[in-house]
Amino acid sequence: NNIIEINNYQTIDINTETQYINNIKIIWNNFNGYLFQAFKEISNIIEVDLSKLNVPVTNMGDLFWSCTSLKNVNLTNFDTSLNTNMGHTFTNCIYLISLDLSFLDTSNVQYMDNMFLNCISLKSLNLSNLQQMFLVLIIYLKIVLL
Repeated sequence: NNIIEINNYQTIDINTETQYINNIKIIWNNFNGYLFQAFKEISNIIEVDLSKLNVPVTNMGDLFWSCTSLKNVNLTNFDTSLNTNMGHTFTNCIYLISLDLSFLDTSNVQYMDNMFLNCISLKSLNLSNLQQMFLVLIIYLKIVLL
């Protein structure tokens, strides 16, 4: 795997920097709190580790939209206490099999629409501590059962 470590969000255009690299693992260490569409449509990412981020995320809408090769996401220690948008976060992540979101704080999230739309391989989803678990679970079951 090709590992790209990002230490400052403002100094890299992820799409441009990764367009000719296959099987990318990204480790992101620092950012400004705004992750809206950060990895959107980057089809060659297979793994993302955001566990080392030390700033609360404020918007993670469309975060992994159409990351069609994405298999692993590490959001452990990810601070979502100020986050308001999780809409389409994992839309079209067709190779994502397992996801643990049990530690996320969703108390301020206003948008969770289509979080798992077309996640056709998703077989294990841990939402055990999410405040809005019922809404997300309905969305997930709608996808799995259709």
